[in-house]
Amino acid sequence: MRFETLDIVDLSESDVPYRFVQTSAGRIHYQMEGDGDLIVLVHGFSVPSFYWDSNFDPIKNAGYRVLRYDLFGRGYSDRPQQDYDLNLFVTQLELLLQQLVVTGKLTLVGLSMGGAIVTAFAARHPEMISKLVLVAPAGLSEDFDEMIDNFRTMDLNDTLNDGMIAGMADDFRGLSADLDHLRLQYTEQMKYRGFREAIQSTVLHFPFAGMEDIFATVGQHSIPTLLFWGTEDKVLPYHDHEKALLAIPNVEFVKIEGGGHALQMEHADLVNRKILDFVKNIS
Repeated sequence: MRFETLDIVDLSESDVPYRFVQTSAGRIHYQMEGDGDLIVLVHGFSVPSFYWDSNFDPIKNAGYRVLRYDLFGRGYSDRPQQDYDLNLFVTQLELLLQQLVVTGKLTLVGLSMGGAIVTAFAARHPEMISKLVLVAPAGLSEDFDEMIDNFRTMDLNDTLNDGMIAGMADDFRGLSADLDHLRLQYTEQMKYRGFREAIQSTVLHFPFAGMEDIFATVGQHSIPTLLFWGTEDKVLPYHDHEKALLAIPNVEFVKIEGGGHALQMEHADLVNRKILDFVKNIS
């Protein structure tokens, strides 16, 4: 496969699975379907919104309106030329909700880096949040120094893409998934210029550690929060859950024995059931 030979701006809605909405920060690829209270699904570091394929329809079919979208620099969303920091991604969600004229409170569900994003959004806009769901959220780990150093000096060539494709397997533990198919879905975004720069900029500017105060702000606002973590997570270690529990004392915690990082796929039935019970106030 040849990487980064196409321009994302040349795509029209007929070329992509979902829809586009234009914002002041860039065009966003999104899917919103269903009726009822809104639940927003925010993906992680590099795998775009298809990572919610095992969750979108089950949650929608339970009577909710569900929104998922590609973060800037990923999937079919734009690759703006700026630092890919926390503020960019929180602002992206703000702009998306504004453009879609979302009113009323909503539930945010964030996976990995998406967990850090939705936590920061909730801390900034607590009045908008009904519930918060975190699936192995980033922002609390201290194990990223080596990765950051590697990305700071890495040449932005096909080696980066090849390494990320191979690394998808680290997200799973015991899942009988078709990794070849997942990698095909994953590499689609790599055709478009700006992906590698966005990934490198995210590593250099996003706060993968040191967000304890932002998590604590969510706790201070008493936002009902559900937390998932797998004991065999090789991306964000299981012991990071202790920081989340300390920051958000009343969090409802679901420990998944033997679970890896991609819990929303690897343990989809359990995750979907727990999310739906949580938003319905069923203990």
